[in-house]
Amino acid sequence: MKNKSILAVITVFAAIVAIGCGTGESPTSMATSDPAGKITFSASELVGDQGGKLKTEFNGISAILTVPAGALETEVLITMTLSGNMLSELEVEFGPEGQEFEIAASLELVLPNELVDMSTEEITAIRVSDDGADQEIVDSSVVERGSKTSVTISVPGFSRYSLGDGT
Repeated sequence: MKNKSILAVITVFAAIVAIGCGTGESPTSMATSDPAGKITFSASELVGDQGGKLKTEFNGISAILTVPAGALETEVLITMTLSGNMLSELEVEFGPEGQEFEIAASLELVLPNELVDMSTEEITAIRVSDDGADQEIVDSSVVERGSKTSVTISVPGFSRYSLGDGT
């Protein structure tokens, strides 16, 4: 009887691990909402010199950070927090603070067209320093695919990223 219980626990644990590993999503991912209804979701993943991906999705918006092989010299626990309900409100914050890459990572934001509330022809990606004092425009591109819009942003290092309309 004891062996059957242990086997059942091992089977359930293996199923949980298989389901978690098979989704392609980060092992640690969560979503919250503030009283005003602004949604925040986050993910974390240990990424090393072989590169890797962090992915989180909530309310139809997905965020995928791709770190290429060779971008990091050692393993780093990367966190990604995305907040906002509409394209113009989206803000992504990364940790650890100040992390720079040998090769730029890329962030892809994919959202339904009904959440796109600004002209996609004028979208500008902005990197904001951790203290908010400095801002720089970073490379980005926008692709409309049927009912979804994808914004890809170059991420040379960690701080905060947001989108503007080029003004």
